[in-house]
Amino acid sequence: MNPRETPYELPEVEGPSTEFVLRLFVIPALIVAGIVGLWLAMSTWGGAPADVMASARKLGDGREGWRAAFELANRLRSDPATASDPRLLGELTRRLDAELTRGGDPRMAEYLALAVGSFQTDAATVDDGEAVDPLAALARGLDARHDPVVRVASAASLARHAARAEGAPPTPGVLEALAAAARAGDLPELRRVAVFSVGFHGGEPAAEILRERLGDDPDRCVRDNAALALARRGDPAAAAAIASMLAPDDGSGLARTVRLQALAALARPAASALLRDSRPRVEALAASTDAPTRDAALRLLQILQANAEL
Repeated sequence: MNPRETPYELPEVEGPSTEFVLRLFVIPALIVAGIVGLWLAMSTWGGAPADVMASARKLGDGREGWRAAFELANRLRSDPATASDPRLLGELTRRLDAELTRGGDPRMAEYLALAVGSFQTDAATVDDGEAVDPLAALARGLDARHDPVVRVASAASLARHAARAEGAPPTPGVLEALAAAARAGDLPELRRVAVFSVGFHGGEPAAEILRERLGDDPDRCVRDNAALALARRGDPAAAAAIASMLAPDDGSGLARTVRLQALAALARPAASALLRDSRPRVEALAASTDAPTRDAALRLLQILQANAEL
């Protein structure tokens, strides 16, 4: 199956443009939210939390169980209380593990992975109080044996969890699984999301993966995600890429998006040395006719002026 083809029928909505897809995987604020954005037009799950748990336990029932998983993922994204329930997360983690082992309809595993990624916690328990690990289950979803849609959904959900604890050391096994996904030569979409997820993990091993992808990946969006993550850490390996992002461009929406993200990365305290070296380009952008670009550049100049060391 061609990984770019959708293996099942989606709701009748207008398909995203190529530029939208590219931008989706560059903007950290959108990449995770956008991975299920297409589905938010459908109705959300109703009922009380007890009904949600009961429905979660029936996800494997019937031929259309994946639709229930789909709706549950939507419910979790709009209901923080439900998305903080460790027992519900435990039940869905167990279901995801079973579905990955069974290797059935990839839609079920895809939506279960997205549901697991929509929680505001990674503390999960089952009925007897035993703890289960949702991150380990999502890492299993990255395995090359699974359908590409399952792997992309798993990477996106790992990114959501990692973003909540940005900079924390990765759970054992997770970074290794993401590193393998970031090198999936035939799946640029997976590499984009995997690299984005790696960017939220702290430590030198994660930085090494980002530097590798920045230097070797043929896909521009993968390289941009790696560069932005490294810039947020203040890693000098990102200097040339950030300079390119801040340079005059062709006026395309993608170039503007990348430029704004580069400016946001330079605002991080860890990126102070990169900001100092980028000052001439930032000063030029402070005169931009594009208001968001100009405002972001002016804020960076205020940081420079307030810090004599820069």
